[in-house]
Amino acid sequence: MNVTLRPATEEDVETYARIAKRVESPINLATTDPNEVREEFDQINVFMIVCDGISVGYISYEHREARYAYISELAVDPDYQGRGIGGQALSMLLDSLRSQGLNVFSLMTHPENPARRLYERHGFTVVRQIEDFWGSKTPRLEMFCEDPD
Repeated sequence: MNVTLRPATEEDVETYARIAKRVESPINLATTDPNEVREEFDQINVFMIVCDGISVGYISYEHREARYAYISELAVDPDYQGRGIGGQALSMLLDSLRSQGLNVFSLMTHPENPARRLYERHGFTVVRQIEDFWGSKTPRLEMFCEDPD
């Protein structure tokens, strides 16, 4: 199984929206409208997760401060979950960001999201719980990972 990341392009909008619709749930709010996906592509760094030549997910981040990045999305199509693809994608992204001098990372996830274990395996720890995330009436955990200097 060969997993790679590549920058998302206009040609990926429909695939991204399709995957987002498949993973969207009450605990996973996703951008599914193609116009909003295009805006996201313009505003943050979005990468398609490619497994054996097929786009099976996406991962994105925002570079917020000199050494800090916010991991804003990680999604893998349900047909490809449970194979370690999300973990490989997160490792690749974190390694790339570290090679650019970043060493502080954060993300938000629902307390019941099974991916929480994946984040913890990659060094993320919960720093607080937000009870009403962006008016969604659902909680989120804020998680941080900081590498030693």
